[in-house]
Amino acid sequence: MTIRTFMWVSCFSLLMSMQVSAFTLNGKIQGGVLRWDNAIPSIEGIDQTLTSWEPVFGLQPTTSWRPGGYISNGGIFVSVSGPSSSFTLPMYLVGVEYNTGSANPTISEGVGNGISQVCGNTKVTSGNSFILRTREYCVAPFSLDMQYSGQPFYFIRPIFQGRSESITARFIDKEEGIFTGSLPVIIYYEYLSANGTTTYRALPQTLQIQIEHKPSFLTSVEVIGNGIMPPIYDQLNQKVSATTTFSVQANGYFGNGLMMSFSARDYELVGPTNIPYSIVCDGACSQTNIVTAGVLNHNSVVVTASGSNKTTINFNLDVSYDNIDITEVETGTYSDNFIVMFEVNL
Repeated sequence: MTIRTFMWVSCFSLLMSMQVSAFTLNGKIQGGVLRWDNAIPSIEGIDQTLTSWEPVFGLQPTTSWRPGGYISNGGIFVSVSGPSSSFTLPMYLVGVEYNTGSANPTISEGVGNGISQVCGNTKVTSGNSFILRTREYCVAPFSLDMQYSGQPFYFIRPIFQGRSESITARFIDKEEGIFTGSLPVIIYYEYLSANGTTTYRALPQTLQIQIEHKPSFLTSVEVIGNGIMPPIYDQLNQKVSATTTFSVQANGYFGNGLMMSFSARDYELVGPTNIPYSIVCDGACSQTNIVTAGVLNHNSVVVTASGSNKTTINFNLDVSYDNIDITEVETGTYSDNFIVMFEVNL
């Protein structure tokens, strides 16, 4: 009897935040897949933005203003540090989205350069939402004019870019724990002051990053056992029994244990007659009696690591038939094989 092993690899969580406007991005990396909890696609390619707007307070009242980009964009990598390692993430800001709330400004096109040059890529996403997709120190090619003096905008959110596969690749072989970092930036806009001159305001922000990393991956499975089942006869009761043991060692990192999957089928030794057999999981198993007398009880079983060691899981699969009536079997060779699929339990 043999066991064929299939090795599946899996992996990890990502969180982010920004000061002043309290930008916060939450995500999770698990099974090699990055999932954002509070991010949505922006209107430009692979760009993303937050699902919620953050309020901005205390801006100088004005009757006309121009959305701007960044005086300082923070670079194209974010340094993060964890329990025992530090590295960079390929994440960066690519724009700003402004929301004027209920101000309902009028757009004046073609106003030319302001204090800074005109940005090349701007979009109006709704009547009160304006996107500047730029990492540069520049302003929109239009002004937003209001009938009465008031705060120019009330909400803001960053537009960022970071390919999921590039981010998750940085966490391969990294330890479990919390990774943190920050990305300081300065957002810029221009406005008409009370005395009629054009001026600007710089809004320092900090994109704070917090990444919860829970790695899970399977690198190998070693199975030791020859599958030979020598019969043991009970002549007094005219019964026959047999057993064999497969010792299994899984290597990798198991945050939530190792999952075994079994096919739905009859588990019988095939020979001159058929002998149903049982499979028992001996270890820290979620289910012990996987197969009983040829009948599959559980098509998946989770085995957990013992103690604080999450890199190795050891257990046994005991295969046996018990107290089969000798008169129901014939002399001969009996055999079978079954497949067990191993993967990390996410």
